[in-house]
Amino acid sequence: MPTTTTSIMICRSDNLSKGGTLCKKKGAVYMRALQTQAGRAAGMACMGWQQCAPIRMIETATHNQLSISIFTAYPSPQGMGKVGIRTFTCRTQCHFAHPIARRHNMVQRAFCTVLSGLAFLLFGLPGHAADIALTLATLPNGNHKYYHKLLEESLKAQGHSVIISVKDNLPQPRIVSYIEHGELTLHWFLQTKERDGKFVAVHHKLTQGLIGQRVMLIPKGDEAVYERVKTLDDLKVTGKVAGLGQGWFDADVWKESGLKVMEQAGDWKQLYPMLASKTRGVDYFPRGATEIVAEAHANPDLAIEPRLLLVYPRDFGFYLSKPHAALKPVIEAALEKAEKSGLQKKLIAEFFGASIASLNINKRIVIPLKNPTAN
Repeated sequence: MPTTTTSIMICRSDNLSKGGTLCKKKGAVYMRALQTQAGRAAGMACMGWQQCAPIRMIETATHNQLSISIFTAYPSPQGMGKVGIRTFTCRTQCHFAHPIARRHNMVQRAFCTVLSGLAFLLFGLPGHAADIALTLATLPNGNHKYYHKLLEESLKAQGHSVIISVKDNLPQPRIVSYIEHGELTLHWFLQTKERDGKFVAVHHKLTQGLIGQRVMLIPKGDEAVYERVKTLDDLKVTGKVAGLGQGWFDADVWKESGLKVMEQAGDWKQLYPMLASKTRGVDYFPRGATEIVAEAHANPDLAIEPRLLLVYPRDFGFYLSKPHAALKPVIEAALEKAEKSGLQKKLIAEFFGASIASLNINKRIVIPLKNPTAN
C-alpha cells in the first residue's frame, strides 16, 4: 500500500484556508486541494494563534504512525510570510525542526496530544467545508452520470467544493483493480459482504432499490417466448439463459434462484452483440430499471421484455478505496442529508424518471429472486 499524506487546516477564526493531499502511486504524483472552514472549536484549539496552521498527516502501510508538520504564518508589514517548519510524531516525544518553534513549545506540546484526533474530527464535522478531489470511472453507456451527480451535488450541498477527474470507459475488472490500488477514489457496486471486507463501504442505498428491479433485454421478436411466464418456476421451464458479467453478484442471484446463466469473461459489453445474434448461448440480459431504457436505445437490435419484473432486495452503494477511507463519514453524512432534503429523489427523477415511467413498473408481474445466503 502506498504512503498517503493528508493535509488539513486548523484556524483561529472562520477564515477559509487551504491545504493539500499528496498521494504517490507507481511513480506518479496526484495532488488534491482540501479546505477546512474551522470555526469556534478550531479557534480554541489554535490557542490564540493569529493565523492558520496546516497539519500534514502521514500514514504508512507498515506502521500506523502519525507524523505532523506544522507551517505557521505570521503577519508582517508586507503581508503574510511562512516562518519555519515544525515536524513531530504524535505517538512519541515532540521534536521541533525549526528554532522559531521553541517560542511556542508549550502550545505545540499541547497540540501533540490531541491533534491526530482533532484533525480528523474537524475534517468530518458538518459545517467544516473542504475541497474534495475524486477520481471516478465513466461507463460507455453513460450510466455513471447519476452517480457522479449525486456525489457531487450532495457534497456541494454541505458546503464542500468538489473536483472530479475521470478515467474513461473502464471495464468492471479494471475498476475493481483500480479501487484495490487506490487509483480510483470510489465506485458504485451492488452491496455484498465480500466487497464490505475488501473495500470501505459507504452505507447508503443509491437508487432507492431500483437497481434490484430487473427487466430483461431480449432480441427483437422474442417477446412471445415469455408471454406465459408468471412465476419463477415458469421462467425456469423456458430453459432460457441469462447473460451476465463474470463475477457479478447478479450471477450468484440467478444461480441461487435456479436459473441458467452464462458468465461473460472480459468485456461484459460483448453481451449486447451476443444477445442480438441469437446464436451465442445468451437469451436475455437482465438490467436494472435505471439502466435498460438507455441501453435498448443504444442497441436497436434488442428490445425490452414488456411484462416481467425480476426483483431481489439489493442496491448499489459507494465503495471507497482504502487509501481514501477518511472520506467515508463525509460522504455518508452528505448522502443522508441528500435523502432527507429530497435531493436524491429529485436526481433519480431527473435521470431515470422518464425511463421508469416508460417501463410501467407498477403493472409488471413481479418475480422475486433469491439472494445468495453467503452474501
